[in-house]
Amino acid sequence: IADTDADKYTEASWAVYTAALADAKAILADADATQENVDAAVAALGQATEALVTKEAELESIKAAAIEELNSYANADDYREDEKATLQVAIAGGTKAIQAATTAEEVTKALTDAKEVIDGIPTDAAWQRKSLTRQWKMLILSWKVIKLMLYI
Repeated sequence: IADTDADKYTEASWAVYTAALADAKAILADADATQENVDAAVAALGQATEALVTKEAELESIKAAAIEELNSYANADDYREDEKATLQVAIAGGTKAIQAATTAEEVTKALTDAKEVIDGIPTDAAWQRKSLTRQWKMLILSWKVIKLMLYI
């Protein structure tokens, strides 16, 4: 693998590979190296080569994890029917933004933005709380009206 290929791989996997390559070159240059040392260096270099991770593969892995997190972020059963449709649109939009991302930072932003949209969709429990709050307000208003009527 040429040094010019370094930008294709993640920094961490490239660092492991170059360290294994340097060790292998040092062993091969050592006139006193045993066959066992050479075999071990060749094996380590082979493992490091196999372990190289392309930046594309890493980004795809990050995207897959973000999409999985987004899909499990909210439970559709917690929403009323109208909000379920809105939730599905938010998830689909977030998924599309994640897939279009070209960096890990863009993936994180797309996931965060999608979660913010989902957080703004009222759950069934939120609707029930609003309904109870409205009912209490109406009850209090009714008592005030009755109280006023008693003064008339």
